[in-house]
Amino acid sequence: MNMRRDKQVPNISVIMPVYNTKEEYLREAIESILKQSYTDFELIIVDDCSDEYIVNIVSSYDDNRIKYFRLPTNQGVAAARNFAIAKSSGKYLAFMDSDDISLPERFSKQILFFKEHPEIGCLGTKVQVIGNDSKEMEFPKPTEHSEIESFLVFNGCVFCQSSVMLKKEILDKNNITYKNEYVPAEDYALWLDLIGKTKFAVLDEKLVFYRFYMENISHRQRELQQQKCVEAQFASLERYCNINNLNKDLWFKFLKGNALSSEEFVHLNNNLETIIQSLFSKGYEQKAICSLFKRKLKKMFYHSHGISTQWRLLTSPLNKTLKIPLAWRFLFCYERAFIMKTILVTGGTGFLGSNLCIRLINEGNRVICVDNNYTGRLSNISSIVNHPNFRFIEHDICEPLNINDEKINQIYNMACPASPPAYQGKHSIQTTKTCVFGAINILELAKAHKATVLQTSTSEIYGEPLVHPQIESYRGNVNPIGIRACYDEGKRCAESLFFDYYRHEGVDIKIIRIFNTYGPNMDPNDGRVVSNFICQALSGQDITIYGDGHQTRSFCYVDDLIEAMIRMMNSPKDFTGPVNTGNPGEFTIKELAEMVVAKIGGKSKVIYKDLPSDDPTQRRPDITLAKTQLGWEPKIKLDEGLDRTIEYFKTQINLFKKVG
Repeated sequence: MNMRRDKQVPNISVIMPVYNTKEEYLREAIESILKQSYTDFELIIVDDCSDEYIVNIVSSYDDNRIKYFRLPTNQGVAAARNFAIAKSSGKYLAFMDSDDISLPERFSKQILFFKEHPEIGCLGTKVQVIGNDSKEMEFPKPTEHSEIESFLVFNGCVFCQSSVMLKKEILDKNNITYKNEYVPAEDYALWLDLIGKTKFAVLDEKLVFYRFYMENISHRQRELQQQKCVEAQFASLERYCNINNLNKDLWFKFLKGNALSSEEFVHLNNNLETIIQSLFSKGYEQKAICSLFKRKLKKMFYHSHGISTQWRLLTSPLNKTLKIPLAWRFLFCYERAFIMKTILVTGGTGFLGSNLCIRLINEGNRVICVDNNYTGRLSNISSIVNHPNFRFIEHDICEPLNINDEKINQIYNMACPASPPAYQGKHSIQTTKTCVFGAINILELAKAHKATVLQTSTSEIYGEPLVHPQIESYRGNVNPIGIRACYDEGKRCAESLFFDYYRHEGVDIKIIRIFNTYGPNMDPNDGRVVSNFICQALSGQDITIYGDGHQTRSFCYVDDLIEAMIRMMNSPKDFTGPVNTGNPGEFTIKELAEMVVAKIGGKSKVIYKDLPSDDPTQRRPDITLAKTQLGWEPKIKLDEGLDRTIEYFKTQINLFKKVG
């Protein structure tokens, strides 16, 4: 359908892709264009095979400046934008998303700027971010070409797409299009492709309302968008500095501000030197180069784990090249020492607690480990027990815990038996006490120290779920009087206590719900399915499946889980959770058994026994909240994680007792 019939060639072609946009947002977007004080434009709306209501909305506008096209299949936003550009006839292209709002003077002020500055080919404006989640989003401030160009290459996107107007001839002359491989960062990739082809500018005036909300792409696909931004940035860096031998994985870490090993830093140092020399040859002044890299180097100081890496940073020839004073280097090299956190971990000798303690020590924190060693093992912390920043306290958190000799910044409450053999039977009462009395005592400690406290809750609070996969808003289906209730209801009560202390006592809380986790430092005899299967196979026993084996679980490797915990602890203060943490990959118990047997070999057969009471038949987390709020999702596949776990259990198999 083509709603424009006249043959007049407009000065501006407005590019607006649409895919099932909310009616009220789409109407606001269209009307903001139609109400522009500058009227010499065409509005090209490309419907990417939306539901029928979209065409009804567009048809309701009787304006011959509108061109409407509907794609026969959904092809994605990059293809829709390219289609619109191909149909455009204006000298200038103005980009507009279907849920944003352009102020009436936007086009007139941009056209005037182009007339006054003919050397500029791509022009954005400042924007006002609106929407329920607007506080989470902001755009950077550079306005001059050199600042914009360097920011694009070394930092990230400068423009809000709905604010950009550019000369169409630049795209045509250089055969530049939106690239599907960079969706949902296709706009950033386009701006990077324009580097060296034109000059940039940003109007120092807010002329667009950018809508940021839970359902839009920048929210739903935040992690993927960041990944694609880094990929586009890397490709641009190679072109910009004329370098084709960069280590891609290494540069991904650098651009993201991740920690680097000493060896990685050596290679990075060489690459940085090459890039700096390239920038010098392009006419960059030393001050500008220093400004570009100071921010990145500061991140590296903060994220470097070992003393050796810190020393390499301190003595790197980069410092001389960039003229970074020794005092500045010392400040950031040792600032971590001055801001070192003191972190208390209850249940610190257990499976998860010990892995967390090791990670926190390696990151340069002071760690106080508290455990009564009921299910934990001191051998789990043997590698750090003599570390000067590590302290172990043997204590049962059912009793109050007083620490008066140092200030505690963070508390991870992980103390509680987590395997069925440990919390069922005669130990059930103690399990409930640990969940309830322990929570109260730890919350009181957090209150006294004004510390942030994280509660490790569990997927067991969902019971035998009637919702699959499980989302945080699901209230569960738990048997309050069953043999598992001490653990399930104990953890539910602990969550209640945490929120009551948050609401009434002002305690800074975080809650995560952990799904099945496995990996090194598991007790060979803890009775959990992964340890059972591996140890049975390693010892030549038959593999015992309880039930028919069709019940499902989702298995998360311990390193991934620890990363989620740390991100949650350091998330914004007003984000309390609860948050599901686990691997959404779902496997039957029978599939797990077959994978273990295949990896270990031997003569183990699979045998079946009766399913215990209240054992859930389905378990799989919905981790959307963890992805959007923490930027987290598991990285280690079950196949790889099992290999690592099997190697660990080979060193522990002499401790395994026959399961029967």
